[in-house]
Amino acid sequence: SNIFLSAKDEKIPVTARVTDVNEWESNSFIDRGTAIKVSGKDEEDLFLVTGRVVVDCFEDVKKKEYVKSIQAAESYRSVVRKTLEDIGITNNQLPIEFSQNEGEGVLVGIIDYGADFTHELLRNADGSTVV
Repeated sequence: SNIFLSAKDEKIPVTARVTDVNEWESNSFIDRGTAIKVSGKDEEDLFLVTGRVVVDCFEDVKKKEYVKSIQAAESYRSVVRKTLEDIGITNNQLPIEFSQNEGEGVLVGIIDYGADFTHELLRNADGSTVV
């Protein structure tokens, strides 16, 4: 593969919610990643998917009927490095792969199903919820 991509060929990592995984995976502007079914039965099937999308085609992909939401992934490398320092992890405690590339190329998706309103951090001193 050519390491020198033109702007029209540059790809960005994305996370999206889609109703049709087959359509997502067959789109020529997307390098597919992972797909996880997050709903179904009484609801329309919904999947969380990852992939890499050609930058110049991002808006076109976003407008597809089967794409309910899409966003570019964010880089957290500096946050991860700082977190490791904060908890006292040294390079010799990490897998060799991490110390060589600090997780470069890894795409992480976070699925949030809601808040635990009973958690102590979401309670006032009198026990009532802050939410």
